Formats: sequence, C-alpha cells, structure tokens
Amino acid sequence: MGYLKGAAAAIVVYDINEKGSFSEASWWLQQLQRMCDMDKMAVALVGNKLDTAEEGRKVEESQVE
Repeated sequence: MGYLKGAAAAIVVYDINEKGSFSEASWWLQQLQRMCDMDKMAVALVGNKLDTAEEGRKVEESQVE
C-alpha cells in the first residue's frame, strides 16, 4: 500500500453490474482515507459498464451517493 502515500489523485472504478465490485471500491476509498491527506487529493468514484446495464444494474445511484 505504500504506493498510495503522497498520491495527488485517485480514480476508483467499479462495475455497476457487480455488487462485489462496489464493495471493493468502498474498501479502496477507505484505504485512501487511511493513507492519504484527502483534503489535498482529488478522488473520483466511477461506475463502469453503463452500456451493459440492461442486463441488470446491481448498484443503484442512490447507493453510490
């Protein structure tokens, strides 16, 4: 996890069709909070695979907020 220290930005990506993927993204955000100064860091949480959402979106926008 040493590669997180001193990071200026992070993009955390999860698959909107996989709840497990969203849980892992949450874990990564927790690691960033633990290891980085979040006040000086840009962080983006990105839901991926919107083009396949017809197959059954598992992570709703309200969960992400």
